[in-house]
Amino acid sequence: MSQGLEKSRNSCALQGAINVLSEVHRVVPIVHSTAGCTIQQALVNRVSSHSGFDIPSTNIIEKQVIFGGGSRLREEIKNTVKVVEGDLYVALSGCSSELVGDDVITMAKEAQEQGEPVIYFKAPGFKGKTHLGYEGVVNAIINQLPQVTKVNTEKDLKLVNIFGIIPGQDINWIGNLEELKRILEAIGLKANILFGFGQGIEQWKDVPSAALNLVFSKWGIAVGENLKKNYGIPFLTLKANPVGAHDTAKFISEVVEILDLDKEKAREFINNEKKKEEYYLNNIFSLYVDYNFYKTYGIVGDESIVNGISSFLTKTLGLSTGVKVFTDPIGEEAKEALENEKSEENVYYAEDFDEIEDILKANDIELILGSSLEKSISEALNIPLQVVSCPEVDNIILNRSYIGFNGAINILEDLTTVLLNHHRKSEEKLRKEINALII
Repeated sequence: MSQGLEKSRNSCALQGAINVLSEVHRVVPIVHSTAGCTIQQALVNRVSSHSGFDIPSTNIIEKQVIFGGGSRLREEIKNTVKVVEGDLYVALSGCSSELVGDDVITMAKEAQEQGEPVIYFKAPGFKGKTHLGYEGVVNAIINQLPQVTKVNTEKDLKLVNIFGIIPGQDINWIGNLEELKRILEAIGLKANILFGFGQGIEQWKDVPSAALNLVFSKWGIAVGENLKKNYGIPFLTLKANPVGAHDTAKFISEVVEILDLDKEKAREFINNEKKKEEYYLNNIFSLYVDYNFYKTYGIVGDESIVNGISSFLTKTLGLSTGVKVFTDPIGEEAKEALENEKSEENVYYAEDFDEIEDILKANDIELILGSSLEKSISEALNIPLQVVSCPEVDNIILNRSYIGFNGAINILEDLTTVLLNHHRKSEEKLRKEINALII
């Protein structure tokens, strides 16, 4: 029997859909739900092009819940396209409107018949978490965009689309997308990252023309399958984010092989990036030895993020994996099946705050890599914490990568800082205790 979750780090499908749409230039979400849904967006996601309070919303109340809110949505769509400039408007239905059966599809089609670029996505929170909101609204744009504008289907053999990195859910999503773009452009490709600075409907129009789709988590697989079925585009799925020279070089080699790119150009780029990583590793080598950076760690977060960072920490830095906790919302049945089939020991699937704390306590670890929710357990165990996953509440992240070559260097910087600060605090605490005894 399923149990309730305490302090889940995964918000609902509607919030996931809003996060996605907010990061595409001149795409306007229109929320058909209660006022609390957009207010929650304002409270949770403060670093975004939309604050939450400025998102168009029907703000339905008891009247619409009892008698239906279709007319209220029609009115909101009509007013939004008049007042808010945009290239695409997406009507999103939440829990309340879906429970009473409001017809968001008809409302969107009515607007299309009047010449307005309006599409829809049903995003009730009771159907899934942020990840499904991302997956669903991305497919909704791909499937419905041809209904309101012309898309480009002429194949571009150098264009690749990137999916599976979820805005907001991956705390480093902007930097990760831009690092992937830098890497792919260095080997002769054009990367369609779709979200962030300079990404609008023109980039989404080019999605069907890509030669390959790159999927960086299980939450992009449905998108890859959709594009393969409708446009014949193959896709490459990665089970872990490529972090550091070893795994990024392997990723590049796979792409080069699939698209038959210039191998010598790719090899030259990889070798230069490897030398750069070695340079920075040598710079912290004395700190690594003097302060005993060799640690057994526990890591918590989405599966692709955890596997990517863990691979870098073990293969390149020589740290030891104590426990991995995957927080993807996979459901109880899938969770049991995966735990029975897992190829590694000490791998768990959990979203619940208390369950994750119990897992970390039960393993002999000296370092935690997780979210801000792990702060209390790190303090209780008196071990350092590096935040690598959602939520992150103590720092504002505008553009930082934890993927690729540059992402590895950023991890080195952050991890070294965390370990040094913890060491210094421990020494200071010990010094004060000794002084107190002397006095």
